[in-house]
Amino acid sequence: MFDLEIFFLVPLSISLNKISLYGFTIFVIFFVILTIGFVYELGNKVLDFTKVIITDLLGNKSSTLQQINKGKITSSTLKPNLIFSRSYSTSSKNPKYSPEVIYLNSDLDKLKILKENKGKSGVYLWKNLINNKLYIGSSTNLYRRFCFYFSKKSLLNYKFNSIIIKGLLKYGYSNFKLEILEYCEPNRCLEIEQNYINLLNPEYNILKKAGSYLGFKYSEGSKEKMRISKIFKNNTAAGTAIVSKPVVVIDTWTSTTTTYLSISKAEAALNASRGSLSKCLKSKKKLYRKRYFISLLASTSDGN
Repeated sequence: MFDLEIFFLVPLSISLNKISLYGFTIFVIFFVILTIGFVYELGNKVLDFTKVIITDLLGNKSSTLQQINKGKITSSTLKPNLIFSRSYSTSSKNPKYSPEVIYLNSDLDKLKILKENKGKSGVYLWKNLINNKLYIGSSTNLYRRFCFYFSKKSLLNYKFNSIIIKGLLKYGYSNFKLEILEYCEPNRCLEIEQNYINLLNPEYNILKKAGSYLGFKYSEGSKEKMRISKIFKNNTAAGTAIVSKPVVVIDTWTSTTTTYLSISKAEAALNASRGSLSKCLKSKKKLYRKRYFISLLASTSDGN
């Protein structure tokens, strides 16, 4: 700024002892005019660096610039990520990026990590210092996420087959570097995480789509538990359907027919053990106590 005008002062400054009173007066007048111009531009915020940066970033949006000129938006009220955009190289051979924070030893820096990331959301990177493998993740609550990572009990009890968790347990925190790639608003975490996954292609990320469970690998133990749970739910649903329907009990000795609102009511009336009448219903031919024939009451919608 004022580089050209200041350049004109150089020869005058060098030859002050050789110029006349007239020359010196011209020098002073020029310097005063230059100072007045500088003060004028400061008063009109022409030299406001925040305005210049945001003008370039937002593409000269007039409404935002008017707010800046009126003092409604200042550098102190703007978050750094809104002023400076993140920059990184898209070179596939040697991608470059600029993390906001780097913790060289996550074991020694554990308390510092938790303290500095309280109440923040963003995208983070774990780097294995032994094999250089990477993992990229994001969270709307970084403090809570890192509390989970630094709890060995939580990692050991984690039921899913997570490679990064296995890596942390195998190599230890001291062999991992943690980087905060970018702090951001919660609603932008997945978007920015995906950008870094595409850029760095992290080996520890089984899923290549941020926030997706497509392609997630479950352990054999987890698969077995889910299979049993599914069978249990199906059986429970089927059992509930039987219990909730009216039941017809035919006494073959007396040829009397009695209808009960549910199978539990029929069991209570016949002094039967719980589940015994359900077995008779499933067999369809077997008589309960060689006397009672059990069946569900046919609804009118069945066409009977």
